[in-house]
This record gives sequence, C-alpha cells and structure tokens, in this order.
Amino acid sequence: MQMTIHAPFEVNSGLKKLIHDKIEKLKTFCDRIQTVDIYLKLKESTIPNGKTIEVNLHLPNKDTFAKDTSDSFEKAVALVAAKLEKQLKKRKEILTKKH
Repeated sequence: MQMTIHAPFEVNSGLKKLIHDKIEKLKTFCDRIQTVDIYLKLKESTIPNGKTIEVNLHLPNKDTFAKDTSDSFEKAVALVAAKLEKQLKKRKEILTKKH
C-alpha cells in the first residue's frame, strides 16, 4: 500500500508515524487498499479548530473518503481513522451479504 501525504508545510516525523500507524490498522478491515492520499490543511489561525485532514483510500471498484477538523492533527487523524474503519466494516458487511 502506497501512502502519500500532501501538506502546505513540512510534516514532522511524529505526525507521519501516527498517520502511517492509523492507516496501516485499516488493513485489518480491508486488505485490498491500493493507495492512500492524505491531505493536511490549515485554516486561519483565528479559528480554534483549524486543522483538517482528508483521507482518500483507493480500493478496487470504489474509493472511500473521510474528512475531519480538530484543534490538533493528532485528534483529527484519530477521528478520520474511526470514520474510515466504520465505512470499511460496512463495506465488508455488504460484500459478505452479497456472496
């Protein structure tokens, strides 16, 4: 699985590792993830919840997307990972029922 982080700033190694670990855990719910695009965005500093993360998982037949904003990237990563986990579980459940 190839992961690409897009950000308008230099991402420190701690945040990269956290993102990598959270995304890797998603493979337990879907082992067919091909590539992952991660977008980190900063909003104006006057907004307390100014850190946004968007994650697009590229899967065969259909991509999965989640987005969240928080006061820190660490919290936003955890929230997005939880959303993606829920989506992947639902997708797996639907695919299992069809077969």
